[in-house]
This record gives sequence, C-alpha cells and structure tokens, in this order.
Amino acid sequence: MKKSTEIVNNSEIHELDRGTASPKEKARRLKILNDNGAPYQSYEKRVAPALVNASIEIKRLIDRKITPALLSNIGQIMDQRFHDVYCDVKVYPNSEEEDEFIVDDDGEFNNNNLHVLVNFVISIPKDDSLDSMARATLISFFQKEDDWTASDQKISKLKKKLKLYDLLNIDVISEKMGNLPFNGFDTEGCGVELEIDCDGVIDTQFAKLKTAALGPEIQSKRLGKPNIPMELSTITTKNAKKEISVLIAKILDALDLKNIDPSKLKKTDNLYALCGYQDKTCLSLTQSIRMHFDVLAVIGAQEMVTVENAIDFAVETLEMREDD
Repeated sequence: MKKSTEIVNNSEIHELDRGTASPKEKARRLKILNDNGAPYQSYEKRVAPALVNASIEIKRLIDRKITPALLSNIGQIMDQRFHDVYCDVKVYPNSEEEDEFIVDDDGEFNNNNLHVLVNFVISIPKDDSLDSMARATLISFFQKEDDWTASDQKISKLKKKLKLYDLLNIDVISEKMGNLPFNGFDTEGCGVELEIDCDGVIDTQFAKLKTAALGPEIQSKRLGKPNIPMELSTITTKNAKKEISVLIAKILDALDLKNIDPSKLKKTDNLYALCGYQDKTCLSLTQSIRMHFDVLAVIGAQEMVTVENAIDFAVETLEMREDD
C-alpha cells in the first residue's frame, strides 16, 4: 500500500480524541493514519493510565466551579448564539514526536514533560459555526486583564466578575498535578504546560461527547451479581490489596451504589469513575476509607485517586503504626 503524502499532526489527533472532528474530516484523518501504517488508537489506549487519571482529576476540578460559571453565562459570552458548553481535558506527553506517546513495557509513562490541554466545547446548531471571534472571546476569559484585547463593556465587566483567570491558570494546574499520586512516575522536576482552547460540536452529538469527556466508563464493568458476599477481614499490610477492594465495595454499597464486585476492581481504577463521576459520592468514599483507619486528614498528603492509592494509603498508615 502506498503511503500518504499527507500527515495528521498532534492537534488533529487531539481533536480525534475529543470526538469533535466532523465525520468527513475524521474519515480523512483515519485514512491517512492507516495509509501511513499508524492506525489511530484512542487516548486511553495511547497513554499511560496515570495520565488518563490525571486528565479525569483535572476535569473534575474544573467542573466544580469553572464549567458551571461558564454554563451560566455562555449565552452572554457568545452573543446569545450558543447556549451549552462542557469541558474536555487531556494530559499528553509534551512532544511533537509521535513515538513519545508510547508507554513502556510496564505501562508507565516514559517522558517527564506534560502538556495539559483544556478544551471548552460549545454546542453548535446545524445552521451556525464556531467562528474565530467567538472562540477568542471565550478564551479571553482565562487571560489576565492586562492581556485582554478590546472588547465591549458588558464582556469586560463579566470577566472581572467571574475571574476565571484566577481559577484556571498554570499555577492552579501545577499545584493540582503536584498533589496527584503518579505511581511509577516522579513528578518532581516535571515540566507542565497549560493550553486552554475552545472547540465546537454539532448539537446532535453534544450530549454523547459531553458524557464521553468525563473519562472511561468503568462502573458497569465492575458490577457483579446482586447481594455479593462481602466479608471484610481485619486489614493488614499483607492482605491490604484484597481487603481494600472489599472495603471500597462495602462503602459504595452504603452510599447506595450497589453490586460492585471487589474481585473485579483493578489497581488503576479511578475512584471518581468508579463512583459514576459523582463528585460528592467519591468524596464520601475517600473520606470513609480514611475514617476506617481513624485518619481524618494527612497534612501535605497526596490525593487518593485510584484503588492502588487507597491500598498504598492503608499500607503506609499501618506501617507507621507498627513503627510506633
């Protein structure tokens, strides 16, 4: 098969990851990639689990305050043309070389520079399109006042009122990344770049892509038969790997998330995803895990993001008590 003379650059691949490319453009890019012997793989298959989980957690942070603020004001921001928006976050290796997307044999990320791409995706009616001016207006809400270009007074007042540039910037993202536990990946000295962009998708595809942007759907894959026997033994450093999964399932059952099968949980499972991307449920889960070990909070501790992090927390807590 003859190779294509065209290429698909990283930004075009990122658009495939978001699912926002038009059907015609998607087909064109997929054909080029196939012709060049590098078939497209989904974001989740292309990067290490740690980066998928980082993407989920950064989006979770943004969806707490920033996305609702945008959603409440998107009509005014977009001159009443568009009325719905969601946030898509992907964390990539910061490299132009396609082979840098590959993870090593242990499934770990092999590059210590990260590119955090935050994309606010607008629902676009069939008879309209996202022009460069509308896109630039939204992006300007994340720029400091000194960096603003001329805009009407109403938009300027709204920028000052929302102060989104204080809620989402490189310092916020770097702090968040520093609090995330990357097992097998050292975050010290890690370079982080933040890119904030705006994209559009036809309104008939909006709801599906909004759900997909949350991250992989794992909850249904971890369900078992009703009334699964879940006897929780005293947790020790030796049995923590098994018993923490039981503890998680029992806590979720008490939170009315039934039939999670402990034997189906994987160490890389994101707890927020396991909770069906329900923030309050996940916060209750992680706090309940700490309370099980009589630990309300650990000053300076990293966040508990995955099943493996919960196991590590249990083992470290028990080891510290053994040393005492």
